[in-house]
Amino acid sequence: YYTDHPVFPLAQTVADLHLDMVGRVDSLHPGSQGNYLYLLGDNWLSTDLHQLSEATNRRASTPLQLDYRYNSLADPSHLYYRSDHYNFAKHGVPVIYYFSGFHRDYHQPGDDVAKIDFPALTRRSQLIFRTAWAVANRPERLRLDPEHQATGYQPVAAELDRYVGQYSTTQATVRIAIVRVGNSLEARPEYQYPLALEPVQPGVFKFDQAGVRVEFDPTQPRFTLSQGGYRFLFTKAS
Repeated sequence: YYTDHPVFPLAQTVADLHLDMVGRVDSLHPGSQGNYLYLLGDNWLSTDLHQLSEATNRRASTPLQLDYRYNSLADPSHLYYRSDHYNFAKHGVPVIYYFSGFHRDYHQPGDDVAKIDFPALTRRSQLIFRTAWAVANRPERLRLDPEHQATGYQPVAAELDRYVGQYSTTQATVRIAIVRVGNSLEARPEYQYPLALEPVQPGVFKFDQAGVRVEFDPTQPRFTLSQGGYRFLFTKAS
């Protein structure tokens, strides 16, 4: 609702730092005393934001372990698309989604305040506050990476039709259908929201909301999908 009815214009919105479940300790970090935090999306639209986030954590007296295991299109839980920050990313606003992990009370009545690890919550909140402070006090606003800026390129119909089909990869358990929609393409990963691909140049498309770049091979029926430092090779089904 907010991004459709913003109090401040989205064009003047520098970043969205989103906290969703940051008060518990999950089973993947036993003995950590909560000195960790999952980050998603920080490097998908703006390298500036990623670098600022990492530098802010390093300056802490006790840095947290920043865990990026969910920060991928191949993440089977599809966390990036499931929380409020995504509506800002859809409008080209750099985001960080902070998360402390799943637990047995997830979306259950037993997830009550008595189970919050308040010392861990305090350390995480301090890091997020310092990150927001650093963003607000930069001499320049965070920049979108060049590949996420508009180019005005418009492909011809024959080029688009050549890319249509079903694709799979050996690097992850995800298949993607490439579909022509009007004068562009749509990528439809299984069990995920469709990605409206914006043409950048011949054979190259992007989906800024998730920091996705798709590059089709001009000689082979395949494409490379890049996102957040990961690269996946998808091959078209025969």
